[in-house]
Amino acid sequence: MARHNNIGKAGEQAVKAYLIKKGYQFITQNWKSSHAEIDLIFKDRDILVFVEVKTRTNIHYGLPTEFLNEKQEKLIINASQRYMESINYDWEIRFDVVAVLVNDKLEVKSLEHFEDVFY
Repeated sequence: MARHNNIGKAGEQAVKAYLIKKGYQFITQNWKSSHAEIDLIFKDRDILVFVEVKTRTNIHYGLPTEFLNEKQEKLIINASQRYMESINYDWEIRFDVVAVLVNDKLEVKSLEHFEDVFY
């Protein structure tokens, strides 16, 4: 597996553990629809939460959250709509982004959670 895939997986695992510790209910990971993938899906009380994880090893080229562009946002929203249709879900949702910085050993240096970022 390429190093960038290992970095991404390390970030997703760290975020998954973090959100579970916060009391979120884990639903699924890496849900795919057409050209998009939703990294993590959770429930936070009665809210379905779609989580985009941005993991980097440094900030030389910018913060992890700066790598989420408008095209990706639209893909994630479209994928979330397909997910909701597949489970007949029609109540409150939220889109969160979690920025993760890891060291060379893929250990988490920092994790920052941004709630309700798309609307």
